[in-house]
Amino acid sequence: MNQKWYPAGIAVVLAAVIALTYWRVFHFSFIYDDWAFLHSIIFKGGLGYLRDAFSPIGKVAYRPIGAVYFVSLYSLFGQNPGYFHFLGLLIHLCNALLVVWIVFHTSEDLYRAFIVGVFYAAAVSVHMEPLLWMAGFYDIGGAFFFLVSMALFMKNRPILSALAFSLALLTKESTVILPGILLLYMLLVEPYLKGVHRTVRAAILGILPHVFLLTVYAGVKFEGLSPFEVSGGHPFRVVLTGSHILDNCLRYVRWAFDSVTSLSDATISLFGLAAVFVPTFLFLVLSLWSTFRYGRDDAHHTSFQRGLFWLGWFVLGLFPVLFLPNHGARYFLTYALPGFMALGYYVWDKLLAFAGCSRSVIKTVASVALILSITSSSYFFARREGIDVDTPSIDGMYALIQKGKQADAIERYLMNTHPALQDHSVLVVDHLNVKSIADGLAPQVWYRDSTLLFYNILDVHSDSIGPFVDRSKGYPGYQENPPAGLRPDRIFLDSVKTVILIHYRGETAEGRFDDLRKRTD
Repeated sequence: MNQKWYPAGIAVVLAAVIALTYWRVFHFSFIYDDWAFLHSIIFKGGLGYLRDAFSPIGKVAYRPIGAVYFVSLYSLFGQNPGYFHFLGLLIHLCNALLVVWIVFHTSEDLYRAFIVGVFYAAAVSVHMEPLLWMAGFYDIGGAFFFLVSMALFMKNRPILSALAFSLALLTKESTVILPGILLLYMLLVEPYLKGVHRTVRAAILGILPHVFLLTVYAGVKFEGLSPFEVSGGHPFRVVLTGSHILDNCLRYVRWAFDSVTSLSDATISLFGLAAVFVPTFLFLVLSLWSTFRYGRDDAHHTSFQRGLFWLGWFVLGLFPVLFLPNHGARYFLTYALPGFMALGYYVWDKLLAFAGCSRSVIKTVASVALILSITSSSYFFARREGIDVDTPSIDGMYALIQKGKQADAIERYLMNTHPALQDHSVLVVDHLNVKSIADGLAPQVWYRDSTLLFYNILDVHSDSIGPFVDRSKGYPGYQENPPAGLRPDRIFLDSVKTVILIHYRGETAEGRFDDLRKRTD
Protein backbone atom coordinates (compact mmCIF):
# COMPACT_ATOMS: atom_id res chain seq x y z
CA MET A 1 0.00 0.00 0.00
CA ASN A 2 1.32 3.44 -0.93
CA GLN A 3 2.38 5.28 2.23
CA LYS A 4 0.47 8.41 1.22
CA TRP A 5 -2.74 6.46 1.81
CA TYR A 6 -1.78 5.45 5.36
CA PRO A 7 -3.50 8.41 7.07
CA ALA A 8 -6.73 7.82 5.16
CA GLY A 9 -6.57 4.10 5.90
CA ILE A 10 -6.05 4.75 9.60
CA ALA A 11 -8.99 7.18 9.64
CA VAL A 12 -11.25 4.60 7.95
CA VAL A 13 -10.27 1.86 10.40
CA LEU A 14 -10.81 4.14 13.41
CA ALA A 15 -14.20 5.21 12.06
CA ALA A 16 -15.16 1.55 11.59
CA VAL A 17 -14.04 0.64 15.12
CA ILE A 18 -15.98 3.54 16.64
CA ALA A 19 -19.09 2.67 14.61
CA LEU A 20 -18.85 -1.02 15.60
CA THR A 21 -18.40 -0.19 19.27
CA TYR A 22 -20.72 2.76 19.82
CA TRP A 23 -23.50 2.64 17.18
CA ARG A 24 -26.00 1.77 19.91
CA VAL A 25 -25.90 5.32 21.25
CA PHE A 26 -28.48 6.14 18.57
CA HIS A 27 -30.99 3.97 20.46
CA PHE A 28 -31.17 6.59 23.20
CA SER A 29 -32.66 10.03 23.55
CA PHE A 30 -31.38 12.66 25.97
CA ILE A 31 -30.33 11.30 29.35
CA TYR A 32 -30.09 12.52 32.95
CA ASP A 33 -28.54 16.04 33.11
CA ASP A 34 -29.35 16.62 29.42
CA TRP A 35 -32.95 17.39 30.37
CA ALA A 36 -31.77 20.08 32.79
CA PHE A 37 -29.69 21.73 30.05
CA LEU A 38 -32.57 21.58 27.58
CA HIS A 39 -34.94 22.95 30.22
CA SER A 40 -32.72 25.98 30.78
CA ILE A 41 -32.29 26.63 27.04
CA ILE A 42 -36.03 26.33 26.36
CA PHE A 43 -37.40 28.31 29.30
CA LYS A 44 -34.58 30.87 29.70
CA GLY A 45 -33.82 31.22 26.01
CA GLY A 46 -30.46 30.59 24.41
CA LEU A 47 -29.02 34.00 25.29
CA GLY A 48 -30.24 33.80 28.87
CA TYR A 49 -28.68 30.36 29.26
CA LEU A 50 -25.37 31.56 27.81
CA ARG A 51 -25.38 34.64 30.04
CA ASP A 52 -25.69 32.42 33.09
CA ALA A 53 -23.09 29.98 31.75
CA PHE A 54 -20.42 32.66 31.28
CA SER A 55 -20.84 33.96 34.82
CA PRO A 56 -18.61 32.11 37.32
CA ILE A 57 -20.57 33.40 40.31
CA GLY A 58 -21.81 30.63 42.58
CA LYS A 59 -20.21 27.80 40.58
CA VAL A 60 -17.55 25.22 41.31
CA ALA A 61 -17.46 23.93 37.72
CA TYR A 62 -17.04 26.73 35.16
CA ARG A 63 -17.62 25.29 31.66
CA PRO A 64 -19.07 27.94 29.31
CA ILE A 65 -17.80 26.32 26.09
CA GLY A 66 -20.11 23.39 26.79
CA ALA A 67 -23.02 25.82 27.01
CA VAL A 68 -22.07 27.33 23.62
CA TYR A 69 -22.03 23.83 22.14
CA PHE A 70 -25.45 22.91 23.62
CA VAL A 71 -27.13 26.13 22.47
CA SER A 72 -25.57 25.96 19.01
CA LEU A 73 -26.71 22.40 18.36
CA TYR A 74 -30.17 23.04 19.81
CA SER A 75 -30.52 26.09 17.57
CA LEU A 76 -29.53 24.05 14.52
CA PHE A 77 -31.22 20.71 15.17
CA GLY A 78 -33.77 21.30 17.90
CA GLN A 79 -34.63 18.46 20.26
CA ASN A 80 -33.22 15.73 18.03
CA PRO A 81 -30.73 13.59 19.93
CA GLY A 82 -29.45 11.86 16.78
CA TYR A 83 -27.42 14.92 15.73
CA PHE A 84 -25.90 15.24 19.19
CA HIS A 85 -24.87 11.58 19.12
CA PHE A 86 -23.43 11.85 15.60
CA LEU A 87 -21.33 14.90 16.44
CA GLY A 88 -20.16 13.25 19.65
CA LEU A 89 -18.92 10.23 17.67
CA LEU A 90 -17.29 12.54 15.12
CA ILE A 91 -15.41 14.40 17.87
CA HIS A 92 -14.34 11.07 19.36
CA LEU A 93 -12.97 10.05 15.95
CA CYS A 94 -10.99 13.30 15.79
CA ASN A 95 -9.64 12.63 19.28
CA ALA A 96 -8.50 9.14 18.28
CA LEU A 97 -6.77 10.54 15.18
CA LEU A 98 -5.03 13.15 17.32
CA VAL A 99 -3.82 10.39 19.68
CA VAL A 100 -2.40 8.54 16.66
CA TRP A 101 -0.58 11.65 15.47
CA ILE A 102 0.84 12.49 18.91
CA VAL A 103 2.10 8.93 19.50
CA PHE A 104 3.59 8.81 15.99
CA HIS A 105 5.28 12.16 16.51
CA THR A 106 6.89 11.06 19.78
CA SER A 107 7.76 7.46 18.82
CA GLU A 108 8.31 7.77 15.04
CA ASP A 109 6.54 4.39 14.76
CA LEU A 110 3.31 4.47 12.73
CA TYR A 111 2.22 0.94 13.62
CA ARG A 112 2.63 1.65 17.33
CA ALA A 113 0.67 4.90 16.96
CA PHE A 114 -2.12 3.11 15.10
CA ILE A 115 -2.45 0.38 17.75
CA VAL A 116 -2.53 2.91 20.60
CA GLY A 117 -5.10 5.04 18.77
CA VAL A 118 -7.44 2.11 18.21
CA PHE A 119 -7.10 0.97 21.82
CA TYR A 120 -8.01 4.50 22.88
CA ALA A 121 -11.00 4.68 20.53
CA ALA A 122 -12.37 1.30 21.66
CA ALA A 123 -12.04 1.91 25.43
CA VAL A 124 -15.79 1.53 25.91
CA SER A 125 -15.88 1.57 29.71
CA VAL A 126 -14.34 5.07 29.61
CA HIS A 127 -15.97 6.57 26.52
CA MET A 128 -19.42 4.95 26.45
CA GLU A 129 -21.11 7.25 28.92
CA PRO A 130 -19.71 10.54 27.55
CA LEU A 131 -20.96 9.44 24.12
CA LEU A 132 -24.40 8.48 25.47
CA TRP A 133 -25.45 11.88 26.75
CA MET A 134 -25.19 15.45 25.56
CA ALA A 135 -23.39 16.40 28.78
CA GLY A 136 -20.55 14.12 27.68
CA PHE A 137 -19.28 16.96 25.50
CA TYR A 138 -17.52 18.29 28.58
CA ASP A 139 -15.22 15.26 28.35
CA ILE A 140 -14.97 14.50 24.64
CA GLY A 141 -14.89 18.22 23.77
CA GLY A 142 -12.38 18.94 26.51
CA ALA A 143 -10.23 16.06 25.22
CA PHE A 144 -10.42 17.49 21.68
CA PHE A 145 -9.08 20.92 22.69
CA PHE A 146 -6.57 19.24 25.03
CA LEU A 147 -5.14 17.04 22.25
CA VAL A 148 -5.25 19.85 19.66
CA SER A 149 -3.23 22.00 22.04
CA MET A 150 -0.64 19.23 22.44
CA ALA A 151 -0.38 18.69 18.69
CA LEU A 152 0.02 22.42 18.00
CA PHE A 153 2.74 22.67 20.65
CA MET A 154 4.61 19.76 19.08
CA LYS A 155 4.34 21.56 15.74
CA ASN A 156 6.02 24.65 17.26
CA ARG A 157 2.82 26.71 17.43
CA PRO A 158 2.94 27.76 21.11
CA ILE A 159 0.47 30.68 20.84
CA LEU A 160 -2.15 28.65 18.99
CA SER A 161 -1.53 25.82 21.42
CA ALA A 162 -2.16 28.15 24.36
CA LEU A 163 -5.41 29.38 22.80
CA ALA A 164 -6.59 25.79 22.33
CA PHE A 165 -5.61 25.14 25.95
CA SER A 166 -7.81 28.03 27.08
CA LEU A 167 -10.77 26.46 25.24
CA ALA A 168 -9.98 23.15 26.95
CA LEU A 169 -10.01 24.84 30.38
CA LEU A 170 -13.37 26.45 29.62
CA THR A 171 -14.76 23.04 28.65
CA LYS A 172 -13.46 20.84 31.49
CA GLU A 173 -11.29 21.89 34.41
CA SER A 174 -9.42 18.54 34.41
CA THR A 175 -7.39 19.79 31.43
CA VAL A 176 -5.46 22.01 33.84
CA ILE A 177 -2.66 19.40 33.81
CA LEU A 178 -1.65 20.09 30.17
CA PRO A 179 1.27 22.48 30.92
CA GLY A 180 2.86 19.78 33.08
CA ILE A 181 2.62 17.25 30.24
CA LEU A 182 4.13 19.74 27.80
CA LEU A 183 6.97 20.34 30.26
CA LEU A 184 7.67 16.59 30.36
CA TYR A 185 7.62 16.49 26.56
CA MET A 186 10.28 19.20 26.30
CA LEU A 187 12.51 17.57 28.89
CA LEU A 188 12.11 13.89 28.00
CA VAL A 189 11.13 13.57 24.33
CA GLU A 190 12.17 16.69 22.45
CA PRO A 191 15.95 16.17 22.94
CA TYR A 192 15.81 12.97 20.87
CA LEU A 193 13.43 14.29 18.23
CA LYS A 194 15.06 17.65 17.57
CA GLY A 195 18.46 17.39 19.24
CA VAL A 196 17.52 20.26 21.56
CA HIS A 197 18.43 19.77 25.21
CA ARG A 198 16.49 22.34 27.21
CA THR A 199 17.20 23.32 30.76
CA VAL A 200 14.30 23.26 33.19
CA ARG A 201 14.22 27.06 33.11
CA ALA A 202 14.07 27.10 29.29
CA ALA A 203 11.33 24.49 29.32
CA ILE A 204 9.26 26.56 31.74
CA LEU A 205 9.69 29.59 29.49
CA GLY A 206 8.41 27.43 26.62
CA ILE A 207 5.03 27.00 28.31
CA LEU A 208 4.79 30.60 29.50
CA PRO A 209 1.76 31.41 27.26
CA HIS A 210 -0.09 28.44 28.76
CA VAL A 211 0.84 29.47 32.29
CA PHE A 212 -0.37 33.02 31.61
CA LEU A 213 -3.76 31.85 30.36
CA LEU A 214 -4.00 29.40 33.24
CA THR A 215 -3.46 32.31 35.63
CA VAL A 216 -6.23 34.30 33.93
CA TYR A 217 -8.52 31.27 34.18
CA ALA A 218 -7.71 30.91 37.89
CA GLY A 219 -8.60 34.57 38.40
CA VAL A 220 -12.01 34.03 36.78
CA LYS A 221 -12.56 30.87 38.81
CA PHE A 222 -11.72 32.79 41.96
CA GLU A 223 -15.01 34.66 41.51
CA GLY A 224 -16.90 31.38 41.87
CA LEU A 225 -17.04 28.78 44.61
CA SER A 226 -13.79 27.22 45.77
CA PRO A 227 -13.71 23.41 45.65
CA PHE A 228 -11.82 23.57 48.95
CA GLU A 229 -14.67 25.37 50.73
CA VAL A 230 -17.87 23.70 49.51
CA SER A 231 -19.88 21.46 51.81
CA GLY A 232 -18.51 18.12 52.91
CA GLY A 233 -20.75 16.05 50.65
CA HIS A 234 -20.33 18.15 47.50
CA PRO A 235 -19.22 15.99 44.53
CA PHE A 236 -16.50 18.47 43.51
CA ARG A 237 -15.10 19.02 47.00
CA VAL A 238 -11.29 18.78 46.99
CA VAL A 239 -9.45 17.40 50.03
CA LEU A 240 -5.66 17.28 49.78
CA THR A 241 -5.07 14.70 52.52
CA GLY A 242 -6.79 11.50 53.53
CA SER A 243 -7.18 7.84 52.71
CA HIS A 244 -9.34 8.68 49.67
CA ILE A 245 -6.18 9.59 47.71
CA LEU A 246 -4.77 6.06 47.89
CA ASP A 247 -8.22 4.58 47.26
CA ASN A 248 -8.59 6.74 44.15
CA CYS A 249 -5.13 5.76 42.90
CA LEU A 250 -5.95 2.07 43.14
CA ARG A 251 -9.39 2.27 41.57
CA TYR A 252 -8.32 4.46 38.65
CA VAL A 253 -5.49 2.06 37.84
CA ARG A 254 -8.00 -0.81 37.97
CA TRP A 255 -10.42 1.09 35.74
CA ALA A 256 -7.63 1.96 33.29
CA PHE A 257 -6.75 -1.70 32.87
CA ASP A 258 -10.44 -2.59 32.59
CA SER A 259 -10.76 -0.15 29.69
CA VAL A 260 -8.42 -2.33 27.63
CA THR A 261 -10.37 -5.57 28.07
CA SER A 262 -14.00 -4.75 29.05
CA LEU A 263 -14.50 -8.49 29.52
CA SER A 264 -16.66 -8.24 32.62
CA ASP A 265 -18.98 -5.87 34.39
CA ALA A 266 -16.95 -6.14 37.59
CA THR A 267 -13.73 -4.30 38.27
CA ILE A 268 -10.65 -6.38 37.67
CA SER A 269 -9.03 -8.82 40.02
CA LEU A 270 -5.61 -8.81 41.65
CA PHE A 271 -4.42 -10.75 38.61
CA GLY A 272 -5.34 -7.78 36.45
CA LEU A 273 -3.50 -5.40 38.72
CA ALA A 274 -0.43 -7.65 38.54
CA ALA A 275 -0.64 -7.55 34.75
CA VAL A 276 -0.25 -3.76 34.98
CA PHE A 277 2.26 -3.28 37.78
CA VAL A 278 4.66 -6.19 37.24
CA PRO A 279 5.50 -5.43 33.58
CA THR A 280 5.80 -1.71 34.34
CA PHE A 281 8.15 -2.39 37.24
CA LEU A 282 10.26 -4.75 35.13
CA PHE A 283 10.35 -2.20 32.33
CA LEU A 284 11.67 0.49 34.66
CA VAL A 285 14.28 -1.85 36.14
CA LEU A 286 15.51 -2.99 32.73
CA SER A 287 15.60 0.56 31.39
CA LEU A 288 17.59 1.83 34.35
CA TRP A 289 19.98 -1.12 34.01
CA SER A 290 20.55 -0.40 30.32
CA THR A 291 21.11 3.28 31.05
CA PHE A 292 23.81 2.60 33.63
CA ARG A 293 25.44 -0.07 31.47
CA TYR A 294 25.40 1.64 28.08
CA GLY A 295 25.14 5.33 28.99
CA ARG A 296 22.63 8.12 28.33
CA ASP A 297 23.25 8.23 24.58
CA ASP A 298 22.27 4.62 24.05
CA ALA A 299 19.02 3.79 22.23
CA HIS A 300 17.80 2.06 25.38
CA HIS A 301 17.97 5.33 27.26
CA THR A 302 16.00 7.10 24.52
CA SER A 303 13.25 4.54 24.87
CA PHE A 304 13.38 4.89 28.65
CA GLN A 305 12.89 8.65 28.37
CA ARG A 306 9.86 8.16 26.15
CA GLY A 307 8.47 5.57 28.51
CA LEU A 308 8.82 8.03 31.38
CA PHE A 309 6.94 10.60 29.31
CA TRP A 310 3.97 8.25 28.88
CA LEU A 311 4.08 7.31 32.55
CA GLY A 312 4.20 10.99 33.49
CA TRP A 313 1.23 11.74 31.22
CA PHE A 314 -0.80 8.98 32.86
CA VAL A 315 0.04 10.13 36.39
CA LEU A 316 -0.59 13.82 35.66
CA GLY A 317 -3.83 12.95 33.88
CA LEU A 318 -5.10 11.35 37.08
CA PHE A 319 -3.88 14.11 39.36
CA PRO A 320 -6.96 16.42 39.30
CA VAL A 321 -9.38 13.65 40.32
CA LEU A 322 -7.31 11.92 43.01
CA PHE A 323 -8.33 14.50 45.61
CA LEU A 324 -12.10 14.10 45.18
CA PRO A 325 -13.42 12.09 48.15
CA ASN A 326 -17.06 12.15 47.03
CA HIS A 327 -16.96 11.67 43.30
CA GLY A 328 -15.36 9.20 40.91
CA ALA A 329 -16.16 7.97 37.43
CA ARG A 330 -14.44 5.89 34.81
CA TYR A 331 -14.73 8.65 32.24
CA PHE A 332 -12.50 10.80 34.47
CA LEU A 333 -9.72 8.72 32.86
CA THR A 334 -10.28 10.52 29.54
CA TYR A 335 -7.19 12.75 29.84
CA ALA A 336 -4.90 10.07 31.30
CA LEU A 337 -5.91 7.28 28.95
CA PRO A 338 -3.62 8.09 25.96
CA GLY A 339 -0.63 8.00 28.30
CA PHE A 340 -1.77 4.70 29.80
CA MET A 341 -2.32 3.05 26.40
CA ALA A 342 1.00 4.26 25.02
CA LEU A 343 2.83 3.20 28.19
CA GLY A 344 1.27 -0.25 27.98
CA TYR A 345 2.49 -0.71 24.42
CA TYR A 346 5.98 0.51 25.29
CA VAL A 347 6.21 -1.79 28.31
CA TRP A 348 5.10 -4.95 26.53
CA ASP A 349 7.15 -4.09 23.45
CA LYS A 350 10.32 -3.83 25.52
CA LEU A 351 9.60 -6.95 27.56
CA LEU A 352 8.87 -9.08 24.51
CA ALA A 353 11.96 -7.71 22.74
CA PHE A 354 14.07 -8.46 25.83
CA ALA A 355 12.66 -12.02 25.74
CA GLY A 356 13.99 -12.37 22.19
CA CYS A 357 10.75 -11.95 20.22
CA SER A 358 11.07 -10.56 16.69
CA ARG A 359 9.30 -7.41 15.54
CA SER A 360 6.79 -9.45 13.55
CA VAL A 361 5.90 -11.50 16.64
CA ILE A 362 5.48 -8.36 18.72
CA LYS A 363 3.20 -6.83 16.09
CA THR A 364 1.19 -10.04 15.91
CA VAL A 365 0.69 -10.08 19.68
CA ALA A 366 -0.40 -6.42 19.60
CA SER A 367 -2.84 -7.11 16.75
CA VAL A 368 -4.42 -10.07 18.54
CA ALA A 369 -4.78 -8.01 21.74
CA LEU A 370 -6.36 -5.22 19.71
CA ILE A 371 -8.94 -7.53 18.11
CA LEU A 372 -9.86 -8.90 21.54
CA SER A 373 -10.24 -5.35 22.86
CA ILE A 374 -12.52 -4.29 19.99
CA THR A 375 -14.75 -7.35 20.20
CA SER A 376 -14.99 -7.23 23.99
CA SER A 377 -15.85 -3.52 23.85
CA SER A 378 -18.66 -4.08 21.37
CA TYR A 379 -19.96 -6.98 23.46
CA PHE A 380 -19.75 -4.86 26.61
CA PHE A 381 -22.04 -2.17 25.15
CA ALA A 382 -24.48 -4.78 23.82
CA ARG A 383 -24.63 -6.49 27.20
CA ARG A 384 -25.18 -3.25 29.07
CA GLU A 385 -27.97 -2.24 26.70
CA GLY A 386 -29.76 -5.52 27.34
CA ILE A 387 -29.76 -5.38 31.12
CA ASP A 388 -32.82 -4.75 33.25
CA VAL A 389 -33.35 -1.16 34.41
CA ASP A 390 -33.13 -2.31 38.03
CA THR A 391 -29.73 -3.99 37.58
CA PRO A 392 -27.11 -2.41 39.87
CA SER A 393 -24.71 -0.08 38.15
CA ILE A 394 -21.07 -0.93 37.48
CA ASP A 395 -18.60 0.64 39.86
CA GLY A 396 -17.55 3.99 38.43
CA MET A 397 -20.42 4.32 35.96
CA TYR A 398 -23.59 6.43 36.16
CA ALA A 399 -26.02 3.77 34.86
CA LEU A 400 -26.92 6.12 32.02
CA ILE A 401 -28.41 3.31 29.95
CA GLN A 402 -30.84 2.41 32.75
CA LYS A 403 -31.71 6.08 33.30
CA GLY A 404 -32.24 6.57 29.57
CA LYS A 405 -34.52 3.54 29.35
CA GLN A 406 -36.63 4.79 32.26
CA ALA A 407 -37.02 8.28 30.83
CA ASP A 408 -37.81 6.98 27.34
CA ALA A 409 -40.47 4.61 28.70
CA ILE A 410 -42.14 7.38 30.73
CA GLU A 411 -42.07 9.81 27.80
CA ARG A 412 -43.52 7.29 25.33
CA TYR A 413 -46.32 6.37 27.71
CA LEU A 414 -47.23 9.97 28.50
CA MET A 415 -47.17 11.10 24.87
CA ASN A 416 -49.41 8.18 23.87
CA THR A 417 -51.92 8.37 26.73
CA HIS A 418 -51.78 12.07 27.69
CA PRO A 419 -50.56 14.06 24.67
CA ALA A 420 -51.71 17.25 26.41
CA LEU A 421 -51.99 18.18 30.09
CA GLN A 422 -53.66 21.14 31.74
CA ASP A 423 -51.56 23.82 33.40
CA HIS A 424 -50.52 23.03 36.97
CA SER A 425 -50.99 19.31 36.43
CA VAL A 426 -49.26 16.88 38.78
CA LEU A 427 -47.42 13.67 37.96
CA VAL A 428 -47.22 11.11 40.74
CA VAL A 429 -44.79 8.28 40.02
CA ASP A 430 -44.00 5.02 41.75
CA HIS A 431 -40.88 2.85 41.25
CA LEU A 432 -38.84 5.47 39.39
CA ASN A 433 -35.38 6.89 39.87
CA VAL A 434 -36.16 10.61 39.77
CA LYS A 435 -32.65 11.33 38.50
CA SER A 436 -33.57 9.65 35.22
CA ILE A 437 -35.95 12.55 34.47
CA ALA A 438 -33.68 15.24 35.95
CA ASP A 439 -35.73 15.58 39.13
CA GLY A 440 -38.91 16.40 37.23
CA LEU A 441 -37.45 18.76 34.62
CA ALA A 442 -37.82 16.29 31.74
CA PRO A 443 -41.66 16.24 31.81
CA GLN A 444 -41.67 20.04 31.72
CA VAL A 445 -39.51 19.85 28.58
CA TRP A 446 -41.78 17.25 26.96
CA TYR A 447 -44.91 19.34 27.54
CA ARG A 448 -43.22 22.76 27.30
CA ASP A 449 -44.96 23.54 30.61
CA SER A 450 -43.02 24.92 33.57
CA THR A 451 -46.10 24.63 35.83
CA LEU A 452 -46.06 20.84 35.67
CA LEU A 453 -45.02 19.33 39.01
CA PHE A 454 -43.75 15.89 39.87
CA TYR A 455 -44.06 13.89 43.11
CA ASN A 456 -42.95 10.55 44.38
CA ILE A 457 -45.92 8.49 45.55
CA LEU A 458 -44.28 8.14 48.95
CA ASP A 459 -44.79 11.90 49.44
CA VAL A 460 -48.54 11.69 48.81
CA HIS A 461 -50.79 11.49 51.89
CA SER A 462 -54.49 11.72 52.48
CA ASP A 463 -56.87 13.11 55.10
CA SER A 464 -60.64 13.52 55.34
CA ILE A 465 -60.60 16.00 52.44
CA GLY A 466 -58.53 13.91 50.07
CA PRO A 467 -55.00 13.23 48.81
CA PHE A 468 -52.47 16.04 49.31
CA VAL A 469 -48.79 16.84 48.91
CA ASP A 470 -46.37 19.31 50.43
CA ARG A 471 -44.83 21.44 47.67
CA SER A 472 -41.48 21.36 49.46
CA LYS A 473 -41.33 17.61 48.82
CA GLY A 474 -41.86 17.95 45.08
CA TYR A 475 -39.79 18.38 41.97
CA PRO A 476 -38.29 20.26 40.15
CA GLY A 477 -35.97 21.19 42.97
CA TYR A 478 -35.79 24.90 42.15
CA GLN A 479 -39.47 25.20 43.18
CA GLU A 480 -38.82 23.92 46.69
CA ASN A 481 -39.64 25.97 49.79
CA PRO A 482 -41.19 29.17 48.42
CA PRO A 483 -41.44 31.95 51.02
CA ALA A 484 -43.87 31.41 53.88
CA GLY A 485 -47.35 32.74 53.23
CA LEU A 486 -47.14 32.24 49.46
CA ARG A 487 -48.40 28.66 49.52
CA PRO A 488 -50.58 26.45 51.71
CA ASP A 489 -48.86 23.72 53.69
CA ARG A 490 -51.02 21.14 51.98
CA ILE A 491 -51.82 21.14 48.29
CA PHE A 492 -54.75 18.87 47.59
CA LEU A 493 -54.65 16.90 44.37
CA ASP A 494 -57.31 17.28 41.72
CA SER A 495 -58.31 14.02 40.05
CA VAL A 496 -58.64 15.84 36.73
CA LYS A 497 -55.11 17.27 36.85
CA THR A 498 -53.30 14.33 38.46
CA VAL A 499 -51.68 11.47 36.54
CA ILE A 500 -50.46 8.45 38.50
CA LEU A 501 -47.76 6.44 36.77
CA ILE A 502 -46.42 3.12 37.99
CA HIS A 503 -43.05 2.35 36.40
CA TYR A 504 -41.59 -1.07 37.14
CA ARG A 505 -38.88 -3.04 35.32
CA GLY A 506 -39.10 -0.90 32.21
CA GLU A 507 -42.90 -1.00 31.91
CA THR A 508 -45.20 1.93 32.63
CA ALA A 509 -48.87 1.71 33.59
CA GLU A 510 -51.40 4.13 35.02
CA GLY A 511 -52.60 3.95 38.60
CA ARG A 512 -55.98 4.83 40.05
CA PHE A 513 -56.56 8.19 41.72
CA ASP A 514 -58.78 6.55 44.32
CA ASP A 515 -55.76 4.55 45.52
CA LEU A 516 -54.16 7.80 46.68
CA ARG A 517 -56.96 8.25 49.19
CA LYS A 518 -55.71 5.16 51.01
CA ARG A 519 -52.32 6.74 51.73
CA THR A 520 -53.31 8.16 55.12
CA ASP A 521 -50.81 9.49 57.64
